[in-house]
Amino acid sequence: MATGDVADVTARVRRRLADPDGLKYLQDDLYDAINEAVREVVRQILGKNPMYWLRTSETQKHTANLVASTANYDLPASMWAIIQVDVGDEEALDSISLERSLDSDADGWLLKNDDIFIYPTPDTSVVNGLTIYYIPRPTEVAATATVVPLFNDFGDPIIQYCCTLLKAIDEEKTGDFAQFYRVVSDSIDAMMTRMNRPASEGLRVLWRNMV
Repeated sequence: MATGDVADVTARVRRRLADPDGLKYLQDDLYDAINEAVREVVRQILGKNPMYWLRTSETQKHTANLVASTANYDLPASMWAIIQVDVGDEEALDSISLERSLDSDADGWLLKNDDIFIYPTPDTSVVNGLTIYYIPRPTEVAATATVVPLFNDFGDPIIQYCCTLLKAIDEEKTGDFAQFYRVVSDSIDAMMTRMNRPASEGLRVLWRNMV
């Protein structure tokens, strides 16, 4: 992910919040807001155009051996969202629902807890036969951090989200989650269009149950 200097980002957020001297908002509160902003930007990019990630170095690749008569396989500990799953020499598998996985002719993959299930169950063992392309959980910003993930490409929505969130907390108006989505959605759309990666349809992303 492209990055920005943490000290500069927090200073810009404070200026937007009319708190340049740091008298109103604790530094840890700014770190928490930045982390939530980065997660929200990642979620929205994945919802708008998951293929954006396949064109960046941030996408991780995990391989595992297929084992005959074994449907479930461990997921990488750092995995946050699955972009694509390949089995053997076949084209990318589609994700399927739990209900569909119960059918005798189920064909695809299912994310359940910390495992990925492959259907139909492999009937032969294949070395490195399973490949998962995924997005890891964004690096957390803290006092020891020096950079903010994604900032060079999506700095504006990150700062907008931080300021909106901190103001809402200050005013005890955190219940309107739609406002947090709207405050960055249009900005992300505009930036992705400028990068020739506009929002697209047709690719479903599966998330691990991580906050």
